[in-house]
Amino acid sequence: MAITTAGLTESIYLFGDESDPVEFAYIAYGTGTTDAAAGDTTLETEVDREAAETTIMSTLVKDDTIRYSYEFTIAAAGAISEVGVFNDDTAGDMIAHSILDEAHRITVTVGQKILVEMDVTVQDGGYS
Repeated sequence: MAITTAGLTESIYLFGDESDPVEFAYIAYGTGTTDAAAGDTTLETEVDREAAETTIMSTLVKDDTIRYSYEFTIAAAGAISEVGVFNDDTAGDMIAHSILDEAHRITVTVGQKILVEMDVTVQDGGYS
């Protein structure tokens, strides 16, 4: 998974005095297979995006991870191979982008339901 440059910029607003930070609340999936990179602003080939359910979890320390999830109903058959989290329902900034390895890609059919989840963890950089 790559935390994107735009995602870092938007999230830092939450720590400062930016007047209008926008919550990351949408999860999307797509069919792209190019490696995720910090400069990504969109999924390579987005198929669907919806308002995510969010859950705060503890991975390394208390409350350091947020899980984004949504159960999609598939409208077009294909292979799900990438996932991203955004702060807008159609555009906005993408905080994270992940390309699924071959073993985790799944081919879906129309009408099938599939739960898509993505965990974003904030880690201490060793300065505390």
